[in-house]
Amino acid sequence: MDFDFENPRILLRAHEQGRFDTREALAILSTSIFIQSQIAIEEKESILGSIPEDFKERGSLLYTTLIDGKIIGCL
Repeated sequence: MDFDFENPRILLRAHEQGRFDTREALAILSTSIFIQSQIAIEEKESILGSIPEDFKERGSLLYTTLIDGKIIGCL
């Protein structure tokens, strides 16, 4: 199966069409979230560097909260 895992709507539509069961859909989605969070961790400097100066403090706080407090903590 080839799916664009960056777009969960495609994954949900495939599940609704009966291409795979709920357990498979959840496993694929959680794997995708894990992979995306690893990319965010590896690309931290690039991500933070792309935030405009006016939003550096808030952007850094958001990044830290998502990575340290929400995404990684729940995996």
